Amino acid sequence: MRCDEPLRVNEEFRMAIIPPDREAIGLTGKVVWADMYGIDEEENAFGMGICLVQIAKEDQRFLQSAVSPHRAQLEEHREFSHLTH
Repeated sequence: MRCDEPLRVNEEFRMAIIPPDREAIGLTGKVVWADMYGIDEEENAFGMGICLVQIAKEDQRFLQSAVSPHRAQLEEHREFSHLTH
């Protein structure tokens, strides 16, 4: 995600996700955390967490199916990391 200006925590914004071979998905997001110290010389923030607050049900299902395999990998990594620390 790229922003012209850094977004503040609790700020809502409109954005589009453009997946390959599919029309753009328009949605409203809300910043839930931001790492304002992770900014480069061009003032690009490196870390920001968002919550999707408005998205069409069909688009939500599409994103869930696209993200699900990656979530499973992340959970496996977390479990392994927890066991080794």
